[in-house]
Amino acid sequence: PLDGTKAFIMGIPLSTFILGLSKAGQILLAVVYDPFQDNLYHAVKGKGAFCNSRPIHVNQDSLQSGGYVIVSESSFQFAKPIAATGAQIEPLPGAGYRAMVLAAGRCSASLEGKADNHDVGPASLIVEEAGGKVTDLSGMALRYDQPLTNGIILSNDVCHDELVAIVNYTE
Repeated sequence: PLDGTKAFIMGIPLSTFILGLSKAGQILLAVVYDPFQDNLYHAVKGKGAFCNSRPIHVNQDSLQSGGYVIVSESSFQFAKPIAATGAQIEPLPGAGYRAMVLAAGRCSASLEGKADNHDVGPASLIVEEAGGKVTDLSGMALRYDQPLTNGIILSNDVCHDELVAIVNYTE
């Protein structure tokens, strides 16, 4: 399960391998491997998030303090209103890669306009276990036993409600 296929084909080292175990629509175990930087991220529900066996945590940066928000091609329409808050916008491919950047505390949020369970399900558990928050674009909780139809916001939780408001005002 390679996430970031387009980047991989283009030779851009932002692809990851993603595996997860779910039960009743909830992710219980997640593994994301970044082969280019040799980083193995993992989480078990309720046990924290780790990169190469070291605990990781999201940052506490707000949008107004210049926090970085990573956007996908499918969420790029939100870049301008988010940047108006003072946030720094960075487009990057690969939902799994973007989520691990967030979980490791290197950005404040990641937005995905179109999301697939197999790309974001396991990565979302790692973000949550690192202290972050994950919802669809309208702020609703996600279930991973049905198609994701309304995108996804992954954040450090500090800026989550503000991003939900911006996205829903912009749509």
